[in-house]
Amino acid sequence: MSYQALYRVWRPQTFDELVGQDLIVETLKNAVSNHQLSHAYLFTGPRGTGKTSAAKILAKAVNCPNEKDGNPCNECEICQLINSGQLSDVNEIDAASNNGVEEIRDLRENVRYAATQATYKVYIIDEVHMLTTGAFNALLKTLEEPPPNVIFILATTEPHKIPATIISRTQRYDFRRISEQAIVQRLEEVLKSDSIPFEKEALSLIARAANGGMRDALSLLDQALSVNNEELTVEIALRVSGSLSQVELVQYLLALEQKDGGKALEIVRQQFNEGKQASRFIEELILFVRDVLLTMHTNHNYTLLNQDELQPLLQAIESQFYYEMIHQLNQAQQSMRFSNQPDLYVEVVTIQLANTPLTEETQDTSSPQHVVQTEEEIGNLKEQIAFLKSQLEGQNKQIEALHDQVEPNNAIPNETIERYQDSSNETSTKPLTPRERPQTAKTQYQLNRDDIYYVLNQATKEAITQWKANWKIILNRLSVQDRVLFNDSQIRAAGGGFVVISFDNELYAGSVQNNQELKHQFEAIAERVFEEPIYVVVVLDKDWSSVRQNYIVLRQRNNNQPLEFTDYEPPENNSQLSLNEETIETAINDSNHDEQLESLNKQTQEINDEPVEQVINDEATDQPVFVSKAIELFGEENINIVYDND
Repeated sequence: MSYQALYRVWRPQTFDELVGQDLIVETLKNAVSNHQLSHAYLFTGPRGTGKTSAAKILAKAVNCPNEKDGNPCNECEICQLINSGQLSDVNEIDAASNNGVEEIRDLRENVRYAATQATYKVYIIDEVHMLTTGAFNALLKTLEEPPPNVIFILATTEPHKIPATIISRTQRYDFRRISEQAIVQRLEEVLKSDSIPFEKEALSLIARAANGGMRDALSLLDQALSVNNEELTVEIALRVSGSLSQVELVQYLLALEQKDGGKALEIVRQQFNEGKQASRFIEELILFVRDVLLTMHTNHNYTLLNQDELQPLLQAIESQFYYEMIHQLNQAQQSMRFSNQPDLYVEVVTIQLANTPLTEETQDTSSPQHVVQTEEEIGNLKEQIAFLKSQLEGQNKQIEALHDQVEPNNAIPNETIERYQDSSNETSTKPLTPRERPQTAKTQYQLNRDDIYYVLNQATKEAITQWKANWKIILNRLSVQDRVLFNDSQIRAAGGGFVVISFDNELYAGSVQNNQELKHQFEAIAERVFEEPIYVVVVLDKDWSSVRQNYIVLRQRNNNQPLEFTDYEPPENNSQLSLNEETIETAINDSNHDEQLESLNKQTQEINDEPVEQVINDEATDQPVFVSKAIELFGEENINIVYDND
């Protein structure tokens, strides 16, 4: 008989022989014993963790006439035929090579026929994630409602590639990585059965290199026995697994701690010359440092070294050195993934670790020097807090003194109210002269409260409606660079040849307010549209609400009459001073628009003026008659209704 690999010879034949999957084993055994079998199972997990072995054991257990506690007997004819792969009722399909729709259709045809020898027909589909979308769709209905006595067992290492509709129709079992201790125990059993002496550390090296896969561990052991089938040593295990000797790692760490970069580089290059990969070197080094840290802070030795070999390392290096080292090794490991010269990063990080002192964050905080320094810092902070507290108390007293001087129920200063009282009131105080405005930059916005109050005295709802209806027409006649300044601007009040425009952006508001040429051009275009002189008043959105509210209060105090101003001259319209003939020609080039505008003005004359407080407080300015007429004249695609949210 030809030689068989160890992982085939030592494949589990019963649930009890399955290593490292206790919960899954117990569940499947109970399902078989209690005859609570599902029609479909999904086994997922890393490679070499027992998925396919568990599927074959389950296929034997459900058909074995001598089943005991959920385990097959492996002695009856059915078990023997399944073990040899000669039972036609148990089919193992490799989805990697049979992933098309036709193969699944053949499976659906065969499913309809009853089992010939066994009780159940079992279909084991390995690497099921390799099926195409069409194959999954073909399998879907059969998987949901298979004929009686048919069981599907799907196995995969990549469950995220399987459609959710398939997963929801199966019982899912997640196989986990096998622990190093369980792998070592299994390898000991294998070697003892063949009476081969071994070193325990060699088995630990193989188990760690297997990364939780029993099949990988058995393959590495098989390779090691091919080198020497009379004894398993640490040296052989290091050669076949590509691992690093932890004794060499101890020498490497001691060289780094002693700032001997040359010796540390020599150890690294020696490992490379022996065929070790740079990525594997970094990985092994991080794992070893982790084991050393765990050993330092627990009573258990997590390394593969004995106490004599480990003691120099524990005495010479403090834990802060390892924290800094792991941080730099992780950075090097990430950079190596995108490099064609990974060895270079290992050499660079070696020199960096040998010459870079520990950072302040990683210094020992338990040292007496650090404790004294911390106490001094705490004392300084306490003094600063006391000083700031005294200053805060003084400021609070000043605020309370100022607060007592302010009338609590008067939101508007008395002098402001007196300024706008009726000038005929003989009891009013001496008129106040307006404060001179400071010299500001040409683009700096200034709030002209008097101008806004003057416009609100004359504002009507009809004027706001007309402005909003013609707003896009006016903006479209400006140049592109000037039109940008009016982005997010809104009409707030209008009437008597005046309009208040609000801006969200303070820079834009200042530019429009101080650019006389632009203002005059805008006013000239508006004058052609409304056939009357126009003057623009600019306000910021954030100022508008308070200005409007103050105006309402002042007007109520004035018996709901328009405010009368003292020492105030309303702004004059001088738009005609800044436009040349070409600009005016551009503004009036649409004669048809003038005719439509004249017709629109006739329609809006029927709308009566309403009190200004109703204009200010009315949130919806929509007029059904006016809007319908505007749509009739200009077309629905040219009408844009904007409501004033303030």
